[in-house]
This record gives sequence, C-alpha cells and structure tokens, in this order.
Amino acid sequence: MRRTLFALVFVVVSTTGSRVSYAESTNRNEVRSRIAAGGWYVLWGVTINDAEYAKFAVAVYSGSVTEYFSDLLDRNIAKFKSEATMRTEDFLLGEIRRAFKTGQVIRTGRKLALKAGIATYNRWKNVSAHLPTGSLERYKVYGPTILGRETWTWGWRPEMKLTERHIPLPNNHQPFVAFRLTDRQQTRGVDNRTSDDRARETTRITLVNETSYTITHDVDHGDGRGFRTRWTLARGAAVRHYGKRGNTFRVSWDGDLRPGPQQRTVPVPPNGRYRFKKYGNNATTGPGQYIDLVRGEIRFENRTPNIIHYRLDDHRFNVAARRSAWHPVRPSSDLRQIRFDHDLRTNRNRTRSLRLAPGIYDFRLAGGGQFLELAGN
Repeated sequence: MRRTLFALVFVVVSTTGSRVSYAESTNRNEVRSRIAAGGWYVLWGVTINDAEYAKFAVAVYSGSVTEYFSDLLDRNIAKFKSEATMRTEDFLLGEIRRAFKTGQVIRTGRKLALKAGIATYNRWKNVSAHLPTGSLERYKVYGPTILGRETWTWGWRPEMKLTERHIPLPNNHQPFVAFRLTDRQQTRGVDNRTSDDRARETTRITLVNETSYTITHDVDHGDGRGFRTRWTLARGAAVRHYGKRGNTFRVSWDGDLRPGPQQRTVPVPPNGRYRFKKYGNNATTGPGQYIDLVRGEIRFENRTPNIIHYRLDDHRFNVAARRSAWHPVRPSSDLRQIRFDHDLRTNRNRTRSLRLAPGIYDFRLAGGGQFLELAGN
C-alpha cells in the first residue's frame, strides 16, 4: 500500500512540474573486485538475465559451458595448460567443468589453481523527486522595476522536500573462470580482454574516488554513441574506462552534495589518472559542498595578517588571514591563471598576473610590508 501511494504521489508531482530523476545503479564493480582479489586473473563470459540462468545451470552439467565465453577460453587455455599436471587442453577444460559443479578452488599442479562460478549483480533504480511536506514556506515575489528600483512582496508556496526511493530491478549474472599462478612472472601474456575491449584498442582513463561517498557517474567514450553505462564507484575504489585510441572521454556526475541534482560534465583527456574529491565550506568557495573531478590542486597559504582578494581564471575569491584555500585543476587543463593586487601602498593598484601549475603557494609580505608576494613551496 505504501509503495502504491508513493508511486501515485510521484505521478501527481511529475504532472505539476516538479523535477523527478531516475538513475540506474548496480554493484557489478564491487562483485568483480571481490572475485579478482588475491591475484586471480578472471575471464568473464557473456552477461545473462534471470531467465537464462537456468539454461546455464543445465550447460554446466552437460559440459557445454565454453559457449558462454566466446573465444576467451580458447585463447587462454594454451597459456595455462603448461602449468597443469596433465598438459592437455581437454584435461584443463574438464577441471573447469569440475570447478563450476563444485564451487571449489581446484589445484592442477604446483603453480596453477583455478576457480569458476557465476557472479550475480544486483541492480536497482534510484528515483528522487521534490515532494510537498504539507507545510507552506514564505518567498519573495518580484514585481516591476519602478524608477530603477525593484519591487517585491512576500508570497506563500508549498514547501518541498527531496525524497528518494530505491526500486529493485532484476539481477544480471555473468559466468567466470579465474586462474591464479604462484609464479607471477608466468602471468605475462594472459589475455582477459573481451571482444569489445579488443575492438576498442585501446586507450583508457582511471577514475579514483577519494571521497567518503559512493559516486554514480556516466562516461562518454568518445566513439559517437554518447553517454552510456551508469557506473557506481564506492569510496576509495578505482575504475578504468576504455575507448578507441586518441579519443577524449567525457565524464558526468551529480557534483552538488546539497539537496537536488546538479550535473557536472567535464572533458577528460585519455591515459590519465583522475580523482573525485570533495570541496566546499572554506574561504575559497564559500558555503555549500560539491564533488569535483580533478587532475591536481592549487593550494594557497595566506601567511599575512591581511584578507587577500584575487581572481582565479574568471572568478573572484578571497582567503582570510593566516588561512588556506585550495582549488581543483580540471582534467582539461594543467594551468590556472591568478590575478591579484600586489602593491599594498595607499592609492596604488598594480595587478600581477601569473599562470600556476598544480602545487602549494604562499602569499607573503615583502618590501617592509608594502608588497604582496606569491611563491611556490
């Protein structure tokens, strides 16, 4: 009854103009990380749904699981069979079938172990909307401008609150075969790319979540297909995205931690490592919190007793006396331009302009306290 009522409220709100957002999420990355942990080299099969899961179970007992792996097994068995006790491909395929049936780790020699199974990915849809609370809130209603002055009066409107619900979706499943070699040198030459990975040959970006939040993001791989595949990145985790050689990626995410979505999209050059970091509530940005995707940071240490005003790129900022402020450097640029009045004498205004790379910089007094100096540590 409560779910039905929530759905009806969403319908009413969506018809009255309130913003309703939908985002599909999955724990696919977390499940894959757990399976690969400990030095396992994982070969992933095709993704199947709940209806096909029963067919796969039949294939396990009939010995025809290889059809779920395209040519991945064929390309890698030749590499691993030399480490098995019996050096035949049929023997190794038999051990793979036994691993699927028993769910246990099987040793096939002093150097090689294997495991096999089917990974289950939970999926859900996050639905959020601003719904009325049943109370009224006061707001300013602006009227015409008279003699150069704005006119306004107080008005009343329904108070809205951001409400979120998680709607479960059918699970997806993916069979896997994993190998582990005790001699790490023997892992050279292992090919665990899918056919899609090989077709995209091959450039990549690495995204790292350095916040305490789970971040959901979309990626445009630069291949003309637009944004696709919503990824959920747990705190402290990293993920790689692959694209065609030379492509520039685009990454999109909700960067505003305050109520209501505020999508940020930035171009990301390939072959780099980029970090999601939390900013806000300091002398630089003022009130509010947000998450940015950065390549590096510029940090200012104000070692003077003055409040320092400056422009970074096209935005005005200030940093209080004896305080610090920091700014992200976006992936699309390695430099930011700062402008500040370095002459502190009365009735003087001499602006200095500098290009700054990521790093830590000190504002200091020079010339007997008459000049402001910016120097890198």
